[in-house]
Amino acid sequence: MNKKKLSKIWPVIAIIGVMVLTIWLIYHFFGDFFATLFTILRNGDQAELTAYLNSQNEASGLLSIFLLTILQVVSIFFPGMVIHIVAGVIYGWWKAFLACYAGFVAGNVLVFIFARKFGSALQSAFNVEKRAGWITSKINSTKPAFIFALACMIPGIPNGFIPYFAARTDIRAGQYAMAVAVSSWIQILCNCFAGHFLIRGEYFYMVMAIILQIVIILIAIWKRDWFLGKGRRNPQKAS
Repeated sequence: MNKKKLSKIWPVIAIIGVMVLTIWLIYHFFGDFFATLFTILRNGDQAELTAYLNSQNEASGLLSIFLLTILQVVSIFFPGMVIHIVAGVIYGWWKAFLACYAGFVAGNVLVFIFARKFGSALQSAFNVEKRAGWITSKINSTKPAFIFALACMIPGIPNGFIPYFAARTDIRAGQYAMAVAVSSWIQILCNCFAGHFLIRGEYFYMVMAIILQIVIILIAIWKRDWFLGKGRRNPQKAS
């Protein structure tokens, strides 16, 4: 295999490897936990559930959540919502939020830097250079930081795609990090709330956390032209 073909294949292999590693780590760290948790939930003993959650090694568990959230961003396709809800179930909403939020921002910055350096190889490997180039030019004609901040707020968008795509635009690393930091917390917090209320049987509040995300999606769709208009650069300032 020549070097040109290898340079196209290795980014794909690396991403697949990260996805497999993420799934394995979730099973390794939390497989036994959820097997036991399922048994306790089936018994319906709230005191037993509380005792079991309190018996877990919190520091190492939160570190695992932090690392898993980073890997989730790297893997592109693995849904972050799963990790956020699981973290909310185990550690409560605010500890879960801090671990997930820090991991998500860190993962986005790391992937952005990686993609900016090796982005051409990734685009060539996935054969999306022409399509990505057209979208990139559209984003560059607006305010990229605003567009990517908005993307991080909308549930349902595969967040792992965002840093890879952002690296192709004119946005600087510091601007991208700030855009992610100021916008991603809403989605992560809602997911952690959902897990927190789910394990405590407070289903009304769990549903409200999910509905809030749906409302955000609907507003983004309804007001998409307004948002994009706000994101357009002023030609006089740009010149």
